[in-house]
Amino acid sequence: MKTYTLYQKIALVTFCGETLLCYAYVITRHEVVVFLGFFYTLFALLIHGMALIALIHEAVYAPENRRQHLKDFGVLVLNVPVVACYLLLYTLIQTHSR
Repeated sequence: MKTYTLYQKIALVTFCGETLLCYAYVITRHEVVVFLGFFYTLFALLIHGMALIALIHEAVYAPENRRQHLKDFGVLVLNVPVVACYLLLYTLIQTHSR
């Protein structure tokens, strides 16, 4: 069984949460879901930023795991554009639903 690092779990949980909230809006069309999705996405962006800073700090002070740090960094960085796209999507939904 594959074990995930903390940074990979952060990326997976935020991605799944954003996707579920987006699907919930598509299914229900409730404004509350858009509101929750928008703030969840902002929170995910904050968590990603903090995780990236922690990962860079860890990579500097624990260089023996450089390969794993690079993988974790790649997963987090690849998830940032996804967060930005969901943020843009929620913003567009909010502006066009009024």
